[in-house]
Amino acid sequence: QEARLVAGGVSFLAAPVRVGRFGVYRVLGCRAVVPLRIVSATLSLALVPAAGRYVIPLNYSRFDSASFGTLSATSSGRVALTTRRAGTVQLRS
Repeated sequence: QEARLVAGGVSFLAAPVRVGRFGVYRVLGCRAVVPLRIVSATLSLALVPAAGRYVIPLNYSRFDSASFGTLSATSSGRVALTTRRAGTVQLRS
């Protein structure tokens, strides 16, 4: 889906960086994006520097889960992570 958006000229996504066989798209214009490490097709690690609300450059699904904090959808369909502490959050899809 992301590839179709980029090909269609949607301005909020940048061309992907390849991580193995996966393409990781950068969301342009996000102010509070945390470093994200892709471990596998279903596991990512978000390095959260402090308590707060962060936009994670992944598509939201109600089946996603986090090792701590709360996940919700942004208005653009991305993952929003709200946490009360710093740390490495495991995101599973």
